Amino acid sequence: LQSESFTTTVSLIGDWIARIAAALTLGAFAGILAFTTQEAGHALNGSARRLARLGAHSAQIWFWASLLQTFANPAYVNGVPLVYTLRPDAWWDFLTSTPSGLAWLLSALVAAGCTGVAFLGRTHAPFALAFGTGTLALVFVAVTGSVTVGADHDVATDAAIWLTLAMVPVTALTVGM
Repeated sequence: LQSESFTTTVSLIGDWIARIAAALTLGAFAGILAFTTQEAGHALNGSARRLARLGAHSAQIWFWASLLQTFANPAYVNGVPLVYTLRPDAWWDFLTSTPSGLAWLLSALVAAGCTGVAFLGRTHAPFALAFGTGTLALVFVAVTGSVTVGADHDVATDAAIWLTLAMVPVTALTVGM
């Protein structure tokens, strides 16, 4: 399918911003989990609170870019101008027409949750949960993007298999923290 250049550009830029902001968010959360200690009563120390602020700000960017992608990605995939998906009555139809659109919606919801955790989390536990769900949401975006567009449908299937294998230790480490 061919999409107009504006829709393609918005989708590309939104995708990159969302992924970079998600990487910053999850990196900040990983830093909290791996490199900071808890004070008495399991409270976060000063370094962890600074990383949480970084995670909060980048999670907000991740949220808004992912939300933009719920409009831009389905327009790009379906080969229609972006303005078609901005109509409230058409947004849900376009969103549910592709797996990648739904993955971006999940990414936006997880980013909103990560924002809440970053602002309100006072111990390591919520950051571990947010790290695990954030990682999973990003993998859904990557795998469904390969399924939706391009000739590499088998690569997406292989990625899902590798995801399953990779998520076992990631989940175990997240739960263990």
